[in-house]
Amino acid sequence: MRSILWFQASGREFKPSALSFPFTKQHDSGAMKPLGKNAGAPHEYGFCEFRVPDDLPWDEKLARLLTTVESMASPVRSAGAESLEVRVLFYDGDSSTMDIPAQEMTRMGALGCDFIVDFAARKNA
Repeated sequence: MRSILWFQASGREFKPSALSFPFTKQHDSGAMKPLGKNAGAPHEYGFCEFRVPDDLPWDEKLARLLTTVESMASPVRSAGAESLEVRVLFYDGDSSTMDIPAQEMTRMGALGCDFIVDFAARKNA
């Protein structure tokens, strides 16, 4: 089973550009949308994402994400983020087991983030 693990935050007044973190994606509230049918319209919410490299084993992904998010959660909230989420997507497999040791669960709980897990079923050929 393969996985993608990331952190994201958003808020009506959120300005991630005011922070110096290695976000994978970001835009400020009020910044103009560059593409699509709403190009040129302002974003209603600020948004940032930090994605852990996909090629790491699960336990290393989780450790890296927690270490990074522990340092950024408070500044992200101070910059206007209202919603903080840790997300994981499991895909390309028939079954899965997600093992999260008690120490990591405690660390995740201390972050005050929602934890969302999605499973993408393999399509039969």
